[in-house]
Amino acid sequence: MPPDPITDDMDVNGWESRKALRLFRKSNPPLMEWLLSPIVYQERFSTAQRLRDLMVQYYSYTTSTYHYLHMAEGNYRDYLRGDEVWVKKYFYVLRPILAILWMEQGLGVVPTDFNVVVEGVETPQPVREAIQRLIEEKKAGAEMRHGSRNALLNEFIEAELARLRAYRPAYSRPLAPIALLDDLFLASLEEVWGFEM
Repeated sequence: MPPDPITDDMDVNGWESRKALRLFRKSNPPLMEWLLSPIVYQERFSTAQRLRDLMVQYYSYTTSTYHYLHMAEGNYRDYLRGDEVWVKKYFYVLRPILAILWMEQGLGVVPTDFNVVVEGVETPQPVREAIQRLIEEKKAGAEMRHGSRNALLNEFIEAELARLRAYRPAYSRPLAPIALLDDLFLASLEEVWGFEM
């Protein structure tokens, strides 16, 4: 069933359990990000935490690398190539690029919190400072306006995209034992509906 359209301030999506577990086994990057979100409105059952506990065994750095590269390329092409750009969109390109750097630098599963990623990865100091200025502007509530492109950030982005297009990740495949997800599915049914399988 497709998600309901966005109404007012609510943007709600979800999957039924079997589909979510299939996507988890494939290391679906959006699902992994949702599970790691620092913002949790409600979590009534243990299923999400159990998935977080299993994440290291199922997280595919290869799948995530291609996902983030595709995202960065698309957003760069659509929003940041002109002389005048939508400044907010730098986050939509920098976050996936920095996520790949996070994995390349052996830092593990990519956190959802952009600030954590920025602080954790090694980048040239001028680039880090330019990103920090964008973050401060956003925190100050400034409208992320249209404006002149940031030559330093564009140069960094273009160099990284060129490098990553030729990059072939050589990460080992996750073990992904399906029996653990079968067990989790049955335990979730028992927890939610109150009967043993």
